[in-house]
Amino acid sequence: MVPDPTTTPNGARAHRTPITRARPGFAARIRRTAASVGVLAVIVGALATGWMLRRRSLPTYGLPPDRPRQLGPFELTERSGRILRRVDLEGKICVVSFVFTSCGISCLQVSRNLQRLQVRLGEDAEDVRIVSLSIDPQSDTPAVLSRFATNYAADRRWLFLTGDQDQLERLIDMSFLPRVHGVSRGPLAGKFEGTDRIVLADATGRVRGSFDGMDPVSVDALVRSIAGLRGEGNRP
Repeated sequence: MVPDPTTTPNGARAHRTPITRARPGFAARIRRTAASVGVLAVIVGALATGWMLRRRSLPTYGLPPDRPRQLGPFELTERSGRILRRVDLEGKICVVSFVFTSCGISCLQVSRNLQRLQVRLGEDAEDVRIVSLSIDPQSDTPAVLSRFATNYAADRRWLFLTGDQDQLERLIDMSFLPRVHGVSRGPLAGKFEGTDRIVLADATGRVRGSFDGMDPVSVDALVRSIAGLRGEGNRP
């Protein structure tokens, strides 16, 4: 006698576990969804990789910054008396110096070199701003800075900024110069290294390098570097 496959050896009825079958087309939809997610991940990864490579490929000019630096937010007073904010420099290449008008040597030489740069750039350089930040804001009022600027024939594209000392200190610390180790009190001029340097920031506000503000040769280097930054703006 052939045993009944639906019964057990003792004759009891065996319980069959029902087999669940995928609905037609369901597995295919799962495969298509997974494939789409995979393609999207590849595209996003490629875009991210390209963006990172582009950032890494950007050259520095002069001496590279001590760490990645970006022009931060600020609200300061220009020598004309108007309030200047970060947004006012949006899309501008910035050439930044640090000045106090009672300085006897270094600030004067840096300003002379910036005057030469202003002449070299010409009157049509609307994409560039020269920015001189006061590191003695208590003495450097807008009127004092205005008289100082006259000595160097500074035009409207050369901005002299003063304001709250704490805000200037935060701006310089975050955006431009390393601090002097262990110095937390006193004038701004003594709190930062390299106040005689000229810092170059691109049109996005990213600091790309700095130059010896005392050296007349830096004017040529700045002209070449500004041309390089302009060329980057023409990249596809």
